[in-house]
Amino acid sequence: MGLDLRHHTQLYLGLYERELHRWLQVLGRSAVTAIDVGAADGAYSLYFLTRTAARSVYAFEPDPAARELFRLNLGYNRLERDERIRLFDVPAGTGETSNTIALDSLYDSISAPCIVKVDVEGNEVGVLAGASRLLSRGGLSWIIETHSAELERHCIRTLAAVGLTVEVVSPAWWRFALPEARPIPHNRWLIAHEKGLALR
Repeated sequence: MGLDLRHHTQLYLGLYERELHRWLQVLGRSAVTAIDVGAADGAYSLYFLTRTAARSVYAFEPDPAARELFRLNLGYNRLERDERIRLFDVPAGTGETSNTIALDSLYDSISAPCIVKVDVEGNEVGVLAGASRLLSRGGLSWIIETHSAELERHCIRTLAAVGLTVEVVSPAWWRFALPEARPIPHNRWLIAHEKGLALR
């Protein structure tokens, strides 16, 4: 990846969001579809393309500078022409306005098992609101970064209402010594999966 070590040291060292690594392995193990909402520079999309058997990867990134870096990183990995990846330049959301796309619009294109990663800086609720059909359908696992306690509670209620097991992943204890640049007081992750999933 194209890394600036002034800002991407943890990514270079393999420590960036390391708390999620085992979940990515477990949830991505059987995934045939992956959705990367808030794809940024493409780190998670690259993981789905190179470390899972995903046949389709849908990435959403509205920021032009981030999309350019995403495309560069695809090129560094010789994936710029990979037909499995589709990059949207508008955010995922409710789909009720012209400048968002509901994940439900992909319903007929998505095969299960599917892994969905969401990092949208506060619009978690909007993304889930635009995915009500997918949530009801089943076969999806979710990794959602939450940006306030209220948003986290709302997401937990939404995910639990469709029968998913929801687990909270807090930042590791060693973040006190090696913090990530997270300027908000509440920042952790939700893992939602179908009951009976073994974490191995």
